[in-house]
Amino acid sequence: DSSKENPLITSFKEYLRDYASLIRQLKNDEKVLLKTTRNPSGVIVWVRDNQQSKRVQSISVEASKSDIDAYAAESIDTEEFESRLVISESDHETKKEPTLEVFSSMIGSLYSSDLSETYYMTSEPWYDRTQSMGVTYYIKVVSSMQADDGYNLPTLDKWVDSKEERNTIVEDMYEPFLKSIKENIIEYGHVLKSIKENESINFVINLTECDGCQMPKEIELSIPKSVITDYHNGKIDDAEAMNEIQVNVLEKN
Repeated sequence: DSSKENPLITSFKEYLRDYASLIRQLKNDEKVLLKTTRNPSGVIVWVRDNQQSKRVQSISVEASKSDIDAYAAESIDTEEFESRLVISESDHETKKEPTLEVFSSMIGSLYSSDLSETYYMTSEPWYDRTQSMGVTYYIKVVSSMQADDGYNLPTLDKWVDSKEERNTIVEDMYEPFLKSIKENIIEYGHVLKSIKENESINFVINLTECDGCQMPKEIELSIPKSVITDYHNGKIDDAEAMNEIQVNVLEKN
């Protein structure tokens, strides 16, 4: 009974039917996966425990590029297209993967308030492993601490008195932060041994608060694991590897 279908699944199906064909950079053997690991309040539904597992609630709908193209060309109808979708709605346990944990710890350390020169993190990233697609790290970065008489920016060892001055500095940090996170992904992404060459390494980054700023509020970075391997094997240089990182703005300020 479609009337009892989860509304998110219905929305994912509609997106794949109406918009997935607009993603021009997809290769013929690639797929589009829409997935949620967040509740309506925006908090990731992810509970770490003291054991070797974590519980994730997720809904996903996956379509192949070939089926997307076939539907866009009207070679198959809506019913046939939706019958080929891979739909998952689950509350499941997934085992921790050591290399994913190590990389999460590395990123957390690199963006501590002591080591970062731009934004910093107050906790390690969460991650979500999707077989055949790759891994997504969820990161929240901040830039300052507010007090009654101003703002402390610890990575700059700087104190400012007004919100306007603070926002100007924070917005100027965005491009250096973006450059540094790209550099660290290609430099240290090779530790992700469990990610296959045809899979991707993704970051969803919730950026520091900056009301009225032109910088984004949330961005997504994505790079194929094969690009990182090519870089470490000397087939491409760092500039070429960084150019392969796709950056999408998920939410504007």
